[in-house]
Amino acid sequence: MSDEHATFGQDKALKRASFVTLLPCGGDLLLRAQGITSCGLLLDVHFVDTLTLLKVTMALLGLLPMTPFLLNITPLKIGTIMGTIFRGVFGVSSNSYWYLGLSFISIILLVIVFYRKRSLHTYLQFFIGVELLYIIEAVIYIFLGSYEYHPKLLCNRYYDSHLGALTSNLISIPSLALVLSVYQLGWLWIVGFIALLAGIEWLFVELHIYSLHWWRIGYTSLGLLFYFPLIKKIYPWMLKAKKGVSRAFLLFFCLGPLSGTAQFLPFMLFSSRVYRPGWFSDPAYDTSAFGIVYYLSVVLVTTLLLMVSWKYRWIKYACLETILIIATLLLKRNGILISQVWWDVYLYLLFPLLILMIGKTFGKHLARGETPRF
Repeated sequence: MSDEHATFGQDKALKRASFVTLLPCGGDLLLRAQGITSCGLLLDVHFVDTLTLLKVTMALLGLLPMTPFLLNITPLKIGTIMGTIFRGVFGVSSNSYWYLGLSFISIILLVIVFYRKRSLHTYLQFFIGVELLYIIEAVIYIFLGSYEYHPKLLCNRYYDSHLGALTSNLISIPSLALVLSVYQLGWLWIVGFIALLAGIEWLFVELHIYSLHWWRIGYTSLGLLFYFPLIKKIYPWMLKAKKGVSRAFLLFFCLGPLSGTAQFLPFMLFSSRVYRPGWFSDPAYDTSAFGIVYYLSVVLVTTLLLMVSWKYRWIKYACLETILIIATLLLKRNGILISQVWWDVYLYLLFPLLILMIGKTFGKHLARGETPRF
């Protein structure tokens, strides 16, 4: 029996080579995907009967509907087969394409809403929805360890879980919340979206690409039962001209996702820095927990500066930069901040200035308000 290997591509930067092999094995086919990535050797072996493989292939080509009923296989088996093929072709984990697929669909939905509304307030509403989730997740996910995502895109397991969390908290749930709020949809839609998200969560658990610790799917549904109506009520209130405390409140939530995402992505993807306040034994846990405190502090200072009226605007930028430099020096002196790449400090000192600039535009639109168009 001879092996027939088909090489689908090689990424020299990641030293990645991927192969897919089909071997006769009695009455079955042995579908094997093997990849060498920057994380090490990945080997995945599955026994798939010939008829099932044929049906899945036809479904992928659109010749059969992709449903567990017609394929007569479980969602887990569909995920296993499709994931194995996906890994062989693209050299990435089988888990990742579920997250990427969900993100892609949600982004399309966002683009449609943004295009149809063409209003900055629509973006502001989206950011508010994201920040509400960021704060909730900071408590239940980061500090209390409620669950764990497994997209298997990064070598660091904890940071890899963060990427999965972004699919949920930055893209999929906020996209549905935006649809509910800008179109002021009723309870039937709210219940439908909650059922949809509960179904996706159940599917991810069944596929073993998402693990529940003390958390339960029912908790998610219950939380969304409060989150969706709240975000729906915020939108018409936000459209009215705002000043004082209410404008500061909205500014904080609008700028939060920009600061938080910019805070986390560099050390998640490039290991640019480590925070060691000593709250957790694992450096990744420690960095993530302190990163939340750091980004919320930066947003708070930025919001306060935006609310102050000074004759010379450059003073605000100078004040923010001075505060950031002092904070960075203190954190480094006390051994809490450890920069691991040369550009780390420059990025974290300069990006908040961009957020301050963006916040100025946000503040003007919040002060003017907008005529509701549902």
